[in-house]
Amino acid sequence: MNHQQLDEFLRSLDAVEEIQIRTGKNVNDLEPLGFHITESEIGHEILRMQGKYFFDSGSIYMSKHHRFADMPLHNHDFIEMNYMYSGECRQVIDGREIRLEQGQICILDMNVPHSIYALGENDILVNQQMLSHYVPLLLTELMRVYQLDMNFELDHKPGKASIIDILQYIEQHYRDCTLPQLGAAFSFNANYLGNLLKEQTGKTFRELVQTQRMLHAETLLRHTNHSISEIAYEVGYESLGFFYRKFKEYSGYTPSQYRECQGRVNEV
Repeated sequence: MNHQQLDEFLRSLDAVEEIQIRTGKNVNDLEPLGFHITESEIGHEILRMQGKYFFDSGSIYMSKHHRFADMPLHNHDFIEMNYMYSGECRQVIDGREIRLEQGQICILDMNVPHSIYALGENDILVNQQMLSHYVPLLLTELMRVYQLDMNFELDHKPGKASIIDILQYIEQHYRDCTLPQLGAAFSFNANYLGNLLKEQTGKTFRELVQTQRMLHAETLLRHTNHSISEIAYEVGYESLGFFYRKFKEYSGYTPSQYRECQGRVNEV
């Protein structure tokens, strides 16, 4: 699909929008699976979106936000990123109204109540739901594309490096990288660097390395015929049992179950 085809697809009316443009009322197309109703601290009903209905085929779910009707107050047990492809939208996030304009991104944490005012014909909002272990990867990708914000910047003096350089080093050397090795590569004390990573990314050095190993393992399981023991060794694990345990904690599946599940998805 090229850009023009994608643009036409995003701007075309889907089944829900055909109803909402006539009625002006929100159609809950996820009922009864995706939502259940809870109550906020101030007594307002909140629709809660449950991640288990979005991630049966992977750790990321993408969709276009339906236009022409208000999206009621809701929250969810996963992380959501909203990208304004075209136009603009107004949202109320945790009681505060914000305006999202074309090209801007809004990242919503778990359990944050928010609602969205009705979008017009040229207002295209793309939603990307993701599980929490994809956040370090998302941060790395965002920092690659956009200039670092001052909160994510270190002085470029001799012996200093930006956080993006450090994260890219971890991504490239995840297989055998250690914190002392990383500190030596960037002339940092290892303990200081570990604290800096935790402060800037919310993840420990070990968690960042672990995430990279799991992401590469997923790719190998999906796209190669390598045995699971070969994949474990390739991403840095000498113990097959330890790899099985860590992968199950990360994805909810054993490596064998994950490969079988992805095979079924690809056949559909």
